Amino acid sequence: MAKDTSDTLISMKTSEKTLRAIRNNLPIELEPNALPRDISIERIEQLRVQYQAKLRVMNESKLVPRNKIFYELIKERHPTFSWEIVNHRGNFMIVQVDRFYVNNCHPTLLSLLIQDLSISQKHKLRYRYVCIKDLTTDFSEDLSQVMRILSVVYPNQTTMKNIVLWLQQGLAGKKLVMISPVCPDYSFEETGNLKRPFRYTFNKLGSGIGLVAKRAVDAIPILDNFFKKYNIFIEYVIAMGDFEAHTQSNLNRLNLTEDTFLSKLKGSRSAIQQACPIVNNVSMVTELCGGKENWLNLLQLYRNRLEKHDFGQSSITKKTMMGIIKARKKLYDQWYGERSSLEEYITLLINQGAEYAAMGDIFSKNFSNALILGCDHCAMEPFYTIASFIPTLYLQPAY
Repeated sequence: MAKDTSDTLISMKTSEKTLRAIRNNLPIELEPNALPRDISIERIEQLRVQYQAKLRVMNESKLVPRNKIFYELIKERHPTFSWEIVNHRGNFMIVQVDRFYVNNCHPTLLSLLIQDLSISQKHKLRYRYVCIKDLTTDFSEDLSQVMRILSVVYPNQTTMKNIVLWLQQGLAGKKLVMISPVCPDYSFEETGNLKRPFRYTFNKLGSGIGLVAKRAVDAIPILDNFFKKYNIFIEYVIAMGDFEAHTQSNLNRLNLTEDTFLSKLKGSRSAIQQACPIVNNVSMVTELCGGKENWLNLLQLYRNRLEKHDFGQSSITKKTMMGIIKARKKLYDQWYGERSSLEEYITLLINQGAEYAAMGDIFSKNFSNALILGCDHCAMEPFYTIASFIPTLYLQPAY
């Protein structure tokens, strides 16, 4: 049986430094005690020999991606390991690598290459999260399956712990609320990409079920079957982003009046109710906060806070703001047109982040034992928790 070395896994810093040296055929210079006691520098040099041998066999002038040989060597040790290129533009590349687990920890590439590890199944929640031990085996297995079916964006340890606490309240007999904020029915086009099959064009506004709402409508019956199996009573709420009718630039782009925009949203509300009758409540966001004026006041409050870099109890920092802008830039360019400066993108994010913060405030005040089911881009998730904590679970978006 493989030895469990989860308490002495090789660090990310040591892994990256070592693999870089091997790729560039440079001496390996590590800090004292950087490697676990049972791993010698000679074992690292053996890996270099393996790398050079594989390099000669592959005979590629330029490795794409740079860790391709290491991925192939890992697969020889762990046959179920896989990787794929999910985005490639010029020299910029995103590689999706299987995330194995060793006692709820992610082993680094170097650990997978040279350490004797008891690798856990990556799709099982109990291997990903420490907190899953607080649920029964049957419940956690069923939850694992539902999350795979729905293509959930697996949250961090802290968020998952709060989701487990939320579920435990339901198991104890308390009524839970699941809220899905959804966008209006903006026009979109097909991309041909199976992972992101649609792209918003924002040229028209329909009165049907939009991309984000469709994701929620399809997911809720699957979730409901799971909750019913365990006698958990859930109130499902879909909150429609009618506040987007109060932005003049949005109305100008769509060539609509505010009244026409809101009329189309009423049509979308009816379509959602007809398509998913188990949803208990399809509301406009501004209805939940007492009307347009209250919404605009709340929005300005959070816009002012974000401009002062007051991120409340969320995980947002100035650095993470830049990461969110990078993740959202393409969507912003489609929605608002390409901007000429970083400051303009920061303004766009602050305005949108204030909307999410205001919604988080509204939801936490209107509903007890609530969880947000996000079906848009998960990059915006931290803004919900600026005012007060509310757990979130995100699905992979369709766009």
